[in-house]
Amino acid sequence: MFKSTYKIGLVLFVAGCAVNADQMGIAIEHSAERTYFASRQASDHCATFQKKSVLVQTSPVQVNAVGLRTRVSTFKCVE
Repeated sequence: MFKSTYKIGLVLFVAGCAVNADQMGIAIEHSAERTYFASRQASDHCATFQKKSVLVQTSPVQVNAVGLRTRVSTFKCVE
């Protein structure tokens, strides 16, 4: 049970999770090595408003409590 829960959590973490999102843009916390997934998630989010995503800022790499390297990428939704 623990292993399957851990694997599901790891998959969700690697894919990234939105920290803040609206029609103007989205900030996504993600694995430092998996910036592609954040970009893809931002593109999908902005597409819901018929807009395209543009990377605005990427935070420095941080190490979280379980030792995984993370960063936050911020995207703007533009026409």
